[in-house]
Amino acid sequence: MTSDAQRTAAALKVLEEHYRAFNAAKAFADETGHTVPCDTKSWSEILVATLSGLSGRNRMKGSDLSDGSDVKAANTWSAIDTPRFNGAIPAGRTSATSKKPPDIGALADIPYIFFVLWDEKRDKLLWYAAYLTSNHGWKFSFGRMATSTRISRLSLPAKCSRIPRTKSQDLLPKETKTRNRKGRDLSFSTVPLAELFRIESGDFHSVAELSEGIVPLISCGALDNGIIGFYDSPANKIYRDMLTVAYNGDYPLMAKFHPYEFAAKDDVALLHPHRPMRLETTLFVQLMLNREVWRHSYGRKLYWTRMEKFMISMPTKSNGTVDEVGIASWLRINSLWSDVGRLLDNGLPRVRRSVLPKELH
Repeated sequence: MTSDAQRTAAALKVLEEHYRAFNAAKAFADETGHTVPCDTKSWSEILVATLSGLSGRNRMKGSDLSDGSDVKAANTWSAIDTPRFNGAIPAGRTSATSKKPPDIGALADIPYIFFVLWDEKRDKLLWYAAYLTSNHGWKFSFGRMATSTRISRLSLPAKCSRIPRTKSQDLLPKETKTRNRKGRDLSFSTVPLAELFRIESGDFHSVAELSEGIVPLISCGALDNGIIGFYDSPANKIYRDMLTVAYNGDYPLMAKFHPYEFAAKDDVALLHPHRPMRLETTLFVQLMLNREVWRHSYGRKLYWTRMEKFMISMPTKSNGTVDEVGIASWLRINSLWSDVGRLLDNGLPRVRRSVLPKELH
């Protein structure tokens, strides 16, 4: 017997396939100025059969489902007119098989009438997306993935609340036109992080080992680029223009670039390039590491041994070396590079307490 969870999982697949098919056809319809070809009736019957366990009639005339039940469908997707459920009361039928009274008496012999509405109200969808993210997102991670069965057990409020005087489009990112810029063609391959860097842990286990001073101390925190205070550090344990990677905290594997002198706690890794590395390449490594943050969490922490085995996707040349010129060609066409890149190229002065929150002073 099929369980409710299995039926829900199967229904989610039906929904996904319908959405995919509709949008694939919509691209052609928009291009040619036609309506989107979509068999809402058949998709609705398949969905109801999947959820209820009632099979169809194998294309025979008569009711939609094997027990005599009917399915009525309406679709708001790309609709111009107001969608409606047509034919709830049978009318105009002439064959002996399908003919029924042309009034409410036609419903007497129908066990169930299923009404299926394919809705796409953006405000509602955005509200549900935000609710799922904020109320259920913390329950899942790389170590506990979201499966269709687990998703089917999540609860949602019966009604969506509204943010007063707010329109959904005001909350969405605005499309901005950029100049047609293009860097070199890149070819990516997977490279061991240890081939690019010598990876070592920070030097200090506790701030109690240090006295107050002027050198920023980097930990695994997400705020203030990881700076947790200012201390005196031996000269041989002060670094500059390097990446640190969090072992612990809210975002293990989060990489931060430090274009200033700093010291480091042992809850972060220091990445020492094996050979001179361009600034653009260093920042690109930071970008690619931060894309993989989802792989780790408080329940699946990062350790030095895992860092040593970590693989990173990088643009490479035909000889297998990192394509630093290609990376630079893409970063330097970014509109932000003229400000941020120039500042980093010139190097930052010593970080002072005045730029950080008062609690770190």
